[in-house]
Amino acid sequence: MKICLASYDIGPHLNLGLIAKRAFDLGHEAVVLPAEKDLTDNWKVAKEIQGSDILVTGLASFETEADLTVASCALANNVPWVVLEDVPEACLRPKARILADKASAVILAHPAEQFRQHAVEFGYRPEILTYLGPPPQWRADYETTKAAMDANLRGSLQMIRQSYSFQPVTLPQSMTVLGYIGVKNPITNNNILKMLGAVLGNKFAIAFGKHPRERTERPEDEQRFAELFAERDEIVRDTYCVITDGLNGAKVVAISDIMLYSGSSTNGISGAMLGRRQIYYEDEAVKARIRKQTGQDHWFVAELGGAVKVSSILELADAIKYLSVSGELSALLNRNQQQNFPAPQDWDTETKIVRFLENLVQQFRI
Repeated sequence: MKICLASYDIGPHLNLGLIAKRAFDLGHEAVVLPAEKDLTDNWKVAKEIQGSDILVTGLASFETEADLTVASCALANNVPWVVLEDVPEACLRPKARILADKASAVILAHPAEQFRQHAVEFGYRPEILTYLGPPPQWRADYETTKAAMDANLRGSLQMIRQSYSFQPVTLPQSMTVLGYIGVKNPITNNNILKMLGAVLGNKFAIAFGKHPRERTERPEDEQRFAELFAERDEIVRDTYCVITDGLNGAKVVAISDIMLYSGSSTNGISGAMLGRRQIYYEDEAVKARIRKQTGQDHWFVAELGGAVKVSSILELADAIKYLSVSGELSALLNRNQQQNFPAPQDWDTETKIVRFLENLVQQFRI
């Protein structure tokens, strides 16, 4: 069996790489098309798809049409197309509705009935929806975070407060670290950091994990981005900041006492599985951005109780205050995390996906 795998976004693409490796181990041929590339009118890509037995794609948050172009090529050549979710409801990208009824299968990222029902309402046929286990990349994030926690990575870190000194100092064990995983939009990140600066005292340090795609992609935006990054330097100037150079999102989760999110970060999933204290900030601007991205206006981790939801600076201050101690709010959060985000005993989702694809190809050939 030859599998072609494609995704514009990095997140889904990481899952595809893990599946391709397992397919190869099981004796199949697997071709992973490059991420963040416009593959329109690429004859080499078309040839790969035409010569494949099946196509598996993710669906990009904003550049969904890039994945749909690849899917259309497969459908035009009678190659079955499978949608692989990297997070729940990733199959509901608004632009994907036009091809929803053409998919041969959708591999869901979470077994909750509400996600299956939403997929049916979107236009996917109910009989093609399946759940095979948590996405492979969730395990990679989980293992990275747990290993960093077990190794006490935090003990080797430094922090800096630029208004006080340009020399970093060792991060005290007594300091409460609030981690924030940034989103792609620098304005959102600056607003969140500004709120944190207003509510955090001297016993807190911020560990900011920058999103890898928080960058300008158009020359005309370069000046604006430079101004926003300069503004950020001023925002955090009087705040203790953990030096996070070289730390990915999973490791930021590992070193933080409390995590804050303002977007649908996959790191919040492993954080919930590991019982981390988490807050999700959502105001109308955040909801509008996520609605444009996913067609929904919520983050499933918070909806299932894996993070405390807040929508104002006062609620954020209260959540930080109460999660800083082992009280009622922390206990409720922990119960919800254990119920809705248990770490699976068997986490070999890659093998299950490959075996599922084998059966699907056999059915397609009949």
